[in-house]
Amino acid sequence: MPLTQMQTSLPLSDSDFLVLKSWVFETALGSLLLGVQVTLSIVVLCVFVVQDFPLSKSRLALLFVTIVMFLASFSSLVMITEDIMIQLSLAGYNPPDSREVIPLVTRLRIGLDLITRLNYIMGDTVVVWRAWVLFPQRLVVRVTLSICLLGSFVGAFLDIGLLAKVVLKNISYTGNKTDIIILVVPLIFTNFTATTLIGFKTWHHFQSIQKNLSATNRSPSRVLKILLLLIESGLFYLAFWIGYLVIGITEDSGTTANQAFRAIMPELVAIYPILIILVVAHENDKPESVNDMSLSQSIQFASVRASKSEDHHSGSWSTSTATVRQMQLQEYSLHDSDQSVIGSTSIATVRQMQLQEEADDLRQQMRQLQQAVDTSNDDMQGMQVAMRRMMEHILSLESQLNSDWARGLTDEPPPMYGEI
Repeated sequence: MPLTQMQTSLPLSDSDFLVLKSWVFETALGSLLLGVQVTLSIVVLCVFVVQDFPLSKSRLALLFVTIVMFLASFSSLVMITEDIMIQLSLAGYNPPDSREVIPLVTRLRIGLDLITRLNYIMGDTVVVWRAWVLFPQRLVVRVTLSICLLGSFVGAFLDIGLLAKVVLKNISYTGNKTDIIILVVPLIFTNFTATTLIGFKTWHHFQSIQKNLSATNRSPSRVLKILLLLIESGLFYLAFWIGYLVIGITEDSGTTANQAFRAIMPELVAIYPILIILVVAHENDKPESVNDMSLSQSIQFASVRASKSEDHHSGSWSTSTATVRQMQLQEYSLHDSDQSVIGSTSIATVRQMQLQEEADDLRQQMRQLQQAVDTSNDDMQGMQVAMRRMMEHILSLESQLNSDWARGLTDEPPPMYGEI
């Protein structure tokens, strides 16, 4: 075409600028969060390698879900970029044939929506799994979580089905308020249920600690800190979903807030489980507090006090005190051998930590009984029986520290332990 006959590009209109700004904003935000996801995924991989985590079935499944969610996020960004490039070509001079472009754009829109909903479903699966492993023998809890997860599946697939049906007829359709409700409400309900169950487990654990250690100045346990972390992160994650629902209902689909939530939610869903893995691994890597490490030493100290006090008693009193001290020294040596086994392998799992903390709580109760033995002669036989039962329970708990269930290799708890 001669130079004189070439068309001259005119300045962009205000509407063109708004569309271009929304494209740039959506692409930049998605690229930023994808970069964060890649970085965190590499860090998680390094943590697994450096800290030598045992690759149980649950960890392999979590690793698989994390990889699939990353691939889904990357595919979503590629599809968004491709869709923008096609729209730019349609807005320029000499646009391509619409009969070829429209089917391509339709497939891109449906594929993008499908991958996004699959990401949401996998994110909800991880959320349900967090609560699932805390209730291995609660059938009612597991049925409830299964129903919630099924509701998330139904809502997501119903939404993508309705969306695909309309997009095939109207390529510019981006959804309405009913679609948002169908998709988001089941996801919110599932997250709320899982977080509530974790909160109940945390409260139960805290009450157990308070009951057994009310007279001590012990710092919060590591298991309690991890459970509180799961609650806080669950509430934060739930707040994003509620914000997405509110924005989707109150704002038009073309507003900046709506576009921002549409861009960040698939990435946040993929980043969330990775952050949980990293923070829990960081909490596990912290050394034991002084109060935690002193529990076993307190038993030995109490035994020394008993040896001094028995000089002031006679007959059956001296014999009974010596028997109690021998029981505690035997339990203390067994505890040391079990601790060395745990310390020489890898960082303890949450189940191992809770088993050990329950054993430590019983030791603390034994120490308090020993102090009572040193100061009074009331119901000495009953105290011996109680301490003997405590020691048997401690040995039963610590015998499971290296079991497949405690290491996370199976979800079936030992029959003698019960439910954590």
